[in-house]
Amino acid sequence: MNLLDLARDHIDGRYRLVHLGEPMPLPRPKVRIMPGRDGSHWPKFYLPSKARTRMDELASEWQRLGLPCMTGPLVCEATFACSRPLAHLGTGANAGVVKPRYLDERPKGGDVDNCAKLILDALEGHAFANDDQVVRLVAEKLYADQAGLTEPQSIVELRPLADTRALFAVEPARTGPYEVEAA
Repeated sequence: MNLLDLARDHIDGRYRLVHLGEPMPLPRPKVRIMPGRDGSHWPKFYLPSKARTRMDELASEWQRLGLPCMTGPLVCEATFACSRPLAHLGTGANAGVVKPRYLDERPKGGDVDNCAKLILDALEGHAFANDDQVVRLVAEKLYADQAGLTEPQSIVELRPLADTRALFAVEPARTGPYEVEAA
């Protein structure tokens, strides 16, 4: 069973939710054709039970801890740390050591935006009224050892946006030919 842990910092309104276990992307909804009373048929959309269970775990933990429903624009930072396949690890004298050719490899299976979507959809109505309050989202997906962690987990931090003026800052339009600036 996955464990949930939460740490919060009352000074600046940051809330950090840590879900131990393999990160999960939000799958596409499934559809079932349901018969109507008048002989017609209509589609019924639903999420697979595994995804629905994960979303319920996250939402119920937020509620159980009595955390507030945040208002205003929010920033969400998420780290999804996955477990490495055994093929990435050495054997014998190198047991548990990542093979050099896999050091820079990134996890496969499930896009990072879909992992973030599952968390945001789960916390909607609990951590915030609507996920459109999240105006800045920073998400990364990597192996647990690359993040300095010993086990797979999803770490999500929510905080109020400090300066809303930064969202609406617009540079003056340039005239003439445009130049590409190096990043």
